[in-house]
Amino acid sequence: MSTSAATTTLELALTELAAWLEAHDVQAALIGRCALVLNGLPCGYDEIEVAVLPAIDPPDGAESVWPGGWRLRPAEGLPVRCVGRHDRYEALYRAAIDGATRVGKVPLPVASIATVCAALMAERSESTNGVLIGLMVAGVVEAESLRNVVREQLGPYALDDFEAMVQEAEWRAMRQRYESGEETH
Repeated sequence: MSTSAATTTLELALTELAAWLEAHDVQAALIGRCALVLNGLPCGYDEIEVAVLPAIDPPDGAESVWPGGWRLRPAEGLPVRCVGRHDRYEALYRAAIDGATRVGKVPLPVASIATVCAALMAERSESTNGVLIGLMVAGVVEAESLRNVVREQLGPYALDDFEAMVQEAEWRAMRQRYESGEETH
């Protein structure tokens, strides 16, 4: 798919999603990998993820997903995953929505990079951890700003996992510098 076709598909999906959420009087913000891309970071995505409050009933044809929410797979375009939390991460989703800003012509507010990264970390999957490590290695996400959000939103237990990711990112960055000849033993 060409870049312009992908952009048009994303714009159409976001416009339809924004209209549906507005009709149901739901507060929302884009989170997940799509939000990182909309914030200008180099990251792939395969669905649109949106934080919603209050949690809402899914439309017809949607499937239930963990950790509380649903995914709708349209015949064309990107799947949409709406997640409303009523657990220890509800404050994180509230922060994502309250701190979200408009980006260009995107019809939904987009959560901040640090909040999106914390939400990805809360998923606790190897895939999302790999994305976060890759962003730190590339130098597009600063560990210190993420550390504060992880501490505030995920709690001290998550700091151990985060510090392990920071160490992995530092090691990979050093290895890249060594392999490119920028650094020697």
